[in-house]
Amino acid sequence: MIMKSINRATVVVLLFSACSSDQSNVEGQFAAGRNSVLTTDDLFGDISLIFGATDGTVERDELMGWIQYVKFGRQNDMYVFDGQAGELRKYDLSGRLVWKMGEPGDAPGQFTWPNGMAWTPEGILFANINGRRFDLVTEDGEFKKSYSSEEYGLPVMTMVGTLSDGSIVAAVLRKGSLSAHVQIYDHETLALESEFVVDKTGDFEMGEGNASSLPVFVFDDMIAIGSYTEYEISLFSRSGELLDEKYEDEPVVKPVYWKTEGGRGTGVHVMGFVHGPIRLDEDRFVVIHRQSLDQFDPDEDARSQLGKIRYVRRYDVYDNDWQLLGSVSTEDLASMGITGSLIHSDGSSAYFRTTTPEPAILKVRLN
Repeated sequence: MIMKSINRATVVVLLFSACSSDQSNVEGQFAAGRNSVLTTDDLFGDISLIFGATDGTVERDELMGWIQYVKFGRQNDMYVFDGQAGELRKYDLSGRLVWKMGEPGDAPGQFTWPNGMAWTPEGILFANINGRRFDLVTEDGEFKKSYSSEEYGLPVMTMVGTLSDGSIVAAVLRKGSLSAHVQIYDHETLALESEFVVDKTGDFEMGEGNASSLPVFVFDDMIAIGSYTEYEISLFSRSGELLDEKYEDEPVVKPVYWKTEGGRGTGVHVMGFVHGPIRLDEDRFVVIHRQSLDQFDPDEDARSQLGKIRYVRRYDVYDNDWQLLGSVSTEDLASMGITGSLIHSDGSSAYFRTTTPEPAILKVRLN
């Protein structure tokens, strides 16, 4: 593994693609939209560790391919599912690869397009084969058992996370709406404990074949649901009771939904959304606002425009009373050549998933 020290920048967070000079003013408006800017001294120290990157010291079979899912265990060991290799890998706190298991396929112990994984008291549960089978792997990397979706009467779902008692939170895709269909299951029996639906389709008309699940997170033993239309975070209890609605903001570029015909059928593209929160430490958490800097031209072919749309992320930092402490933008960190997204914090370090210049996990000290 690589140890690397990087000087602090003025602002932190991440950018998918480099910004041109004519874009910087727009991005500056996006970053300043919360009326406050934090420096890295307020939040982050240096990068202390890079998991899976190469400098000639990492064995080739330890390199990461497609970092599809990342979960953290009881000892804060890191479990990474590599969608390219079809492997689950465990790393210890020093960045050492402890074990790996799995390969592509549909037999027991093999993986085909998992729809998420969740840490349970028994181990890691995968929604395998596009969510049609559920596989349990122990924390030592041993395949334990499978649950057939058909046998248990389970729908096709995405695993989101677990509550404090181990109950599994999942999201079911609902066609024809911009919604979140949340289901909570017992981690031992997979019995359905509760479910509720949050639909924010509004006046937007979606075809019957279209579906877009709203961002769903587990936050402080609540279920947090983001939005594509209202730029807010809704907080629910496990029974579906709406506890609060937080985070109001206006996008720099108005979000639009644009249907495209042909090819694989009708599609919908969303220009921006908010998701999270992700807790940094016991006093702070962040809401992530992902925003397009461009609009689609409805008179041109959709697919020719998809690769040209420029996105930025802004992390809005709050205290436990939901008082905004400030926002961090992307410009300085992008100029340092670091890209990625925040995925986890253990209270002393934050972890970022990056694909540039190669797939890796960055461990960054918190201040």
